[in-house]
Amino acid sequence: TNRISDINPNDIESVTVLKGPEATALYGSQASSGAMIITLRKAKSNKLAIQYDNAFRVEKVTRFPEKYDAYQNGTNGVFSPIYRYFGQPYPENTRLFNNTEAFFRPGFAQTHNLGMDFGVKNSIFRVSGSIFDQKGVISENTFKRINFRISNTTKIGDKIDIIPSLAYVNSQNNKVLRSAGGFMLSLLVWPNTNSILDYEDENGGKIPLFNANPNADVDNPFFSVNKNQSRDVTDRYTASLGVNI
Repeated sequence: TNRISDINPNDIESVTVLKGPEATALYGSQASSGAMIITLRKAKSNKLAIQYDNAFRVEKVTRFPEKYDAYQNGTNGVFSPIYRYFGQPYPENTRLFNNTEAFFRPGFAQTHNLGMDFGVKNSIFRVSGSIFDQKGVISENTFKRINFRISNTTKIGDKIDIIPSLAYVNSQNNKVLRSAGGFMLSLLVWPNTNSILDYEDENGGKIPLFNANPNADVDNPFFSVNKNQSRDVTDRYTASLGVNI
C-alpha cells in the first residue's frame, strides 16, 4: 500500500485537483505535474455533536475459468505421469478435487467511524477515530487500520485563525506470495486427483509434487500463502499547524 491509505476516508471533506502552474505556484517544482489537495474535516461550531457510522462488505469469488476434467494425464489417449491432457478417461468412481474453488474463501470487511465536535467560545475541536478490518478472499491475506485524529480551530480577534492538528495511524498489512505466474495458473496446473489442501507433512515441511522436471516441484499456492508470509506494520504520526490571516 502507499501512504495515502493512512487517511481515514470519513475524515475527508473535499478533494481538489490543481493542474500545472497553479500547483507549482503553491507547492513548488514537485507539483509541476499537478497536485491533489485533500482537505480534512474540522469542527463547524462549539456545540457538542457526535457522529457514528459503519459499513460491512462481503466478498466472494464467483467466476472461474471453464475446464474439462473427464480425462487423466497423457497424450492422445495414452496415459503419462506428466501433467498433460488428454489421456485415458478417468475410471468410474475416481475422486476428483476442485482445487480452484477450494483455494478461495469468503472475504469480509468492516468499518467503524466515530467523530465528536465540541468547543468553548472561539476555540472548537474535532476528535475522530476509525477502525477498518478486512479479511481477503485468500487465506492469511488481511488488512487492519486504526486511525485517530484531533484538530482545533481557534479564532484570535476577527482576522486570525490558528488551526493545529495531530493524527496517528496504525496499519497492519498481511500480504501473501502470489505463486509463480499467479494463483490461478498454479491452481489450474495442479492435478485434480490430488488435494491442494494436503500441502505439508507431519513435520510441517512441504509435500513436493513433481512434473516432468525432477529438480523442480509444482508450486502449491496454499503452501505459499500459509508458509511464505510477508507483513507490513506501520505506525505514523502526523502533526500540522495552519495560520490563516
